[in-house]
Amino acid sequence: MPLGIETLAERMTRRMSTALALDFTRQALAAVAHAHSRQIIHCDIKPENFILFDGNRLRLADFGFSKIALRTLKKGSGSGTVGYLSPEQALGRPMFQSDVFALGLVIFQLFSGELPEWPYKWPPPGYARIRSKLRPKTLSWLRKAMEFKPQDRYRNAVTMEKAYDKIRFKAVNRG
Repeated sequence: MPLGIETLAERMTRRMSTALALDFTRQALAAVAHAHSRQIIHCDIKPENFILFDGNRLRLADFGFSKIALRTLKKGSGSGTVGYLSPEQALGRPMFQSDVFALGLVIFQLFSGELPEWPYKWPPPGYARIRSKLRPKTLSWLRKAMEFKPQDRYRNAVTMEKAYDKIRFKAVNRG
């Protein structure tokens, strides 16, 4: 297997165009949606776990904390990375919405340069910066991913990806 060049976290320390950040968003969504479609909850979504390869290709890595979601998920340990943990995962109850929450934080950080801190109030610091880069519907999409209550978020990354595609498709077709 080829070796990655750097992590997304390392790449985020340098300037990047909005177009490249949108491309990374799309790839990160696809990676987490792929895991969720296979009933895998990653449990440690963060920029350091997205590895960048030649051609700006992202791959999701480090499934060390991941869980397989059966009909019921047994209580977990609350493992993950502080700063990206959803409230329910911090209490030992990881679910698909936990990955959605962490992915929302990663995407917010990708565009704003800032990781929102607890308590996750809207709008978090850095919002003005991303508001100038993203359309209102994309901001609403991102906000839903970062909601405090899991039932207010996307059910999983598959539904999050479909919602994103719907927004992007409409934006492209409007001209």
